[in-house]
Amino acid sequence: MQRAATPAILLTSNRLPYPPLVTIVWTNLHRKSQESVAIFLGLCNAPSGTEPHDHFAQPSFGNPQAFPFQTRMEPPRLPDVWFSGDSGQLLSFLRTIRDHLCPRVSFFESDTRRIIWISRHFGYGPSSQRRSTAPSPAENWYTSLITDNARRQGSFNPYGDLDGIPFIIPALLSVESFLETLISIFGNCFMKENAKRALSVCKQGHSTIGEYNSRFSSLVYLVEDVQEDHIERYVSGLNPRIISQAMSKEWRNANTLDAQMDMATEAAAQLDLLSLAPSNSSQHLRQRP
Repeated sequence: MQRAATPAILLTSNRLPYPPLVTIVWTNLHRKSQESVAIFLGLCNAPSGTEPHDHFAQPSFGNPQAFPFQTRMEPPRLPDVWFSGDSGQLLSFLRTIRDHLCPRVSFFESDTRRIIWISRHFGYGPSSQRRSTAPSPAENWYTSLITDNARRQGSFNPYGDLDGIPFIIPALLSVESFLETLISIFGNCFMKENAKRALSVCKQGHSTIGEYNSRFSSLVYLVEDVQEDHIERYVSGLNPRIISQAMSKEWRNANTLDAQMDMATEAAAQLDLLSLAPSNSSQHLRQRP
C-alpha cells in the first residue's frame, strides 16, 4: 500500500500549492501530530507494570526540573484587622482570626506558618492616628517570644530571620497554645466579674424587649451560672406588664433561657397590639348620637 505524501514533501516541490507560510505551519502541525502518535503507540506497547508517567520523565531537551503538583498559597494578611494589645479589641480580633483560619487550615504548611500569619496582624492600624512609630505591646510581646525561642537554640541574631528558626518554646508549639498565651497576657482578667455585676443591674426599663434580650445575652454567656439562675436574673429585669401578660403554665415550666425569651417577646407583641386597640370608653362615645 503506497503511503500518501506528507506536507513536508511539498516543501521540496518546485511549485507549492499553498503560500510558503501556510505550508510551513502545516508542516509543523503534522510533525507535532506524528510525535503525539509515537508517544501514544509507545504507551500502548509499554511492558506491563510500567507507569505511564515514566515515559515523560526525561524530555528531549534540557535537564528535567521538579515541578510541584500541588503548591500551598497562604492567604494574605487581612488588611483591616489589627491588634495592638488593647484588651477591648481582643474578643473581636480572636473571632475574626478564627473565622478566617478555620476553612483555610490546609493553605498553611504547619502551625508555625499559621502563628506567623496571626502575628502579622499585630500593631496599630492606620486609623489609630498615632504619631509615635514605637511598636505596639502586641508586637513587643511576639518579638520577645521569637527572641527567647532563638536564644534557647543558641542562634540569636537581632537582624536574622527569627521566624525561620524552629519553634520549640511552649507558647509557639501550636496555634492553640499561642492564642491561649495571648489571652493570658492581654485578656481582661476581670471580664467575668464585670459581666456578673453588669448582669445583676441589667433591667429592661424603657427599652424594647428586643434591646433587653440582646443586652442580656451579651452578658450572660460570660457568667458561669446554671440555667435556672440565668432565667431568674432575666425575669427579674423584665417589665412587670410583660410578666403579667406572659404568665401561664408554659411560662412557669420553661426551663431554658431561650424559651423564656421567646415567650416574653410574644407577650410584648401582644401588649403592643392591645395598645393599638380602641378603649371601651372611646367606642361608647363614638356610638352616641
